[in-house]
Amino acid sequence: MGADNRTEVINNLFSAVWRNVKTNIIDQVFEITPFWMMLKQNGRLKESTAGGRAIDCTVQYDKITTVEGFTKGSTFSLSEDEFLTQASWDWKYIGASLVRYWTDEQKVRGKAKLLDYVNAKVANLKGCIADHMEEKAFGAQGGSSTLEINGLDYLIAEDPTSGTIGNIDRSENTWWRNQYKDFTGLSYAGNLLAEMTTMWNNCSKYKDQPDDGEPRHTPDLIVTTQTIHEQYESLCRALGYIEKTANAQVADLGYGDLAFKGVPIVWSPDCKAGSMYFINTKHLTLQYDPFAFFDMTEWKKVPNGLDMTAQCAAVCQLTVDNMRKHGVIFNIGE
Repeated sequence: MGADNRTEVINNLFSAVWRNVKTNIIDQVFEITPFWMMLKQNGRLKESTAGGRAIDCTVQYDKITTVEGFTKGSTFSLSEDEFLTQASWDWKYIGASLVRYWTDEQKVRGKAKLLDYVNAKVANLKGCIADHMEEKAFGAQGGSSTLEINGLDYLIAEDPTSGTIGNIDRSENTWWRNQYKDFTGLSYAGNLLAEMTTMWNNCSKYKDQPDDGEPRHTPDLIVTTQTIHEQYESLCRALGYIEKTANAQVADLGYGDLAFKGVPIVWSPDCKAGSMYFINTKHLTLQYDPFAFFDMTEWKKVPNGLDMTAQCAAVCQLTVDNMRKHGVIFNIGE
């Protein structure tokens, strides 16, 4: 087999393997950590086919106040309060390169070895994508000034009273602020459970009813650091009661099997030190372009060399439609 024919065979093999396993790989990337797994389980990975320069999300920030009692002969007010607006989010672009070295491929002989080589490259790429998504999910980056997707430290802020998020000014719109609590000066034993309960209630008190009829008032995931997670477990042991999550998939991931008020409380190695996030995944969505969601480009020769490269690219963004349903307790002493 000539060099050109061999290169074409390997090109086609990579394309075929990626095409056949792409859906499975994406599923695995979003099931490898509790945060992304919960979003996926709740249907919060959503295709956005509208196109455009930005992602527009409808935000319900108030309720209609024309409901009132009446009697015989009463008339009703025809005025209606404004209760809807839109948040606007920039698309973000994620890419990674696959590089095939000519010297490596020269050493690969036989169909079995060649397939092992291709599968190893694809598996490595999957791991890189998963690590990147987990890291950026907890970052402080966000807005038009960054190339990265919005992170929780940006969306669920320690000081949500200022700044423009999703093209909405938080300093002027109190309904566009997440819940927050500075734990400075407080102790695990004396205050942690009480502050967690207060944060839970604060995130739950603004009721809503989605179109599908499923209530989504309360947080359904709590994420913190490994240290705080272990301290929480120790505190529960001292009190003689440990609540376990009923979500077997979360427990099987190895990030803890504890629960608080029935929902998983897990840790992430990328969570900001001293922080505990109360998340309602039904108000948090990863919007993605189905025409560019971890698709692979054609293979190209590296200039002035024998090696080959292709890119895997995705277009997506992490968005929020109700800030008040999320909260963070921060500066928890570790």
